[in-house]
Amino acid sequence: MADNTYNETVEPEKMEWAYKKEEFLDTVIKHEGGYVDNPLDPGGETKYGISKKQYPKLDIKNLDIESAKEIYRKDFLPSAETNYGKNEFAFKMADIGINAGPRMATEIMQRSLNTLARWNSIEGIDLDEDGLMGAGTRKAYNKVVSNPDNKKQLMTLVVSNQNRYYAGEEFNTKTISKEQVAEFGKGWKERASYKGEG
Repeated sequence: MADNTYNETVEPEKMEWAYKKEEFLDTVIKHEGGYVDNPLDPGGETKYGISKKQYPKLDIKNLDIESAKEIYRKDFLPSAETNYGKNEFAFKMADIGINAGPRMATEIMQRSLNTLARWNSIEGIDLDEDGLMGAGTRKAYNKVVSNPDNKKQLMTLVVSNQNRYYAGEEFNTKTISKEQVAEFGKGWKERASYKGEG
């Protein structure tokens, strides 16, 4: 007979993380809003952050909230958890990935890690800022966040670099236009302040 004894140490942690993920998804839906079809949006027709460009076979206009959340659960959160762990960075970087694209999110992290390494004289971190997630970026991230002070500084830098991207500063992966900054800049700035919690 199977042992169905409740595991008091593991199960509450799993439940807490599952709850936080649902909170995050609610935050994403709030950030993204409902149906839009703005010609300045490179994603084209979009609803709850799900774009026709990325999901061409979806009926975007009739997409419901739960279906959008399920896409985020399957296509965005697993890689964020793998790359950053089950913490606020997973949510922060997933949110950037949803809005700006996963590769742009990775470049923002790479730039932030390189800057922090220079500031704090952390040896062994000199990443190519190419937006490609690999073992080197993961190793540098894990090295930095093992120090609580560095971890806090890293989040501040990620927010700062996200704002720089939204302001139209040049990045290797892509740079947004002045027209896009004028159209979306205010909302993007508010979004950048999100730190993966609450």
